[in-house]
Amino acid sequence: MIWYNHRLTTVAITVAATGHLLPAILAYAGSTLPDAVEGHAYSSPSYRRNHRTWSHFWPIYFLILAASTYWLHFEFIPSLDLSTLLYMLRTDSTYIAKEWGAFALQWMSIGGLLHILGDMPCGGVPVWKPRQRVGKRLFTVRSTQEFYFALSVVLGALFLRFLLAGTFYYGL
Repeated sequence: MIWYNHRLTTVAITVAATGHLLPAILAYAGSTLPDAVEGHAYSSPSYRRNHRTWSHFWPIYFLILAASTYWLHFEFIPSLDLSTLLYMLRTDSTYIAKEWGAFALQWMSIGGLLHILGDMPCGGVPVWKPRQRVGKRLFTVRSTQEFYFALSVVLGALFLRFLLAGTFYYGL
């Protein structure tokens, strides 16, 4: 998929799942990370050979997600109220920075995982080994079918949000 469609589908899925903009913004930032770390030399033979290998290996993003989730839910206070948060800001600002860092890593890794899922219908992605791609190409990148696929994901996510939540409130 092209970056625009990765970003669009990731934001739609994240907003539909959470109802908040902050996780969607962070997932947006991570949604193009697997391609961004490979560089932009699209026409070079080495890029074509190495595209969708280590950078698209899902266990890397899953381990980052698991570690950041563990950090958030077991290392920090599970429910912070405003008075505790203000006290922590006055006493130990590095504590808050670590918590926000773990939160950002958590949602950026979800964006990376959604990127990999979005690439699956466009061709193979590594599932068991980083250099062994698995999958079938249902459509090519930059095709009309890709646009309709992304549009159906966005509309489906928003429909599920409306169906399950009954509202379209999006707060931070």
